[in-house]
Amino acid sequence: MTRPQQPSRFPPRASQYRERPTQYQQHPGRYQRQPGPVRQPWQKHPKTNVLSIVSLVVSIVAVVSFFAASIVEFFSSEGSVSSFVYFHPIPLVVAIAGTGCGHIALDQIKRTGEQGHQMAFGGLVIGYIALGVNLLIPALMIVGILIAMAAG
Repeated sequence: MTRPQQPSRFPPRASQYRERPTQYQQHPGRYQRQPGPVRQPWQKHPKTNVLSIVSLVVSIVAVVSFFAASIVEFFSSEGSVSSFVYFHPIPLVVAIAGTGCGHIALDQIKRTGEQGHQMAFGGLVIGYIALGVNLLIPALMIVGILIAMAAG
């Protein structure tokens, strides 16, 4: 008397699927798998242009550094107005770097189709504002001092 062959406790190896039917195929009613939800393959998002991020951050740093340097200079000179006119070259250079990165980033985004157009444009706007503030406020202060000296 021969014993009936017991099904293995382990699933069949990958090579056995091609050679012989598995237990799932032998007993479709008993071991039939239920269909699961259909999964969509994971889609990669287009990457963000690095220079657009650099442009935004550097431009914000230019604005903050201009006002910080002006406030420090004002309080260190005991409130003298003439020292507030002190020209700060570092925020100017940083603002120029921010606008330059913004222009390069917009060009790269047009060519490659990457994301980050809004950040690059924001970096340009903030960079130009920083340039204007860095050049306009000291110029206005000098003009005001010259007018005050001429009047009195």
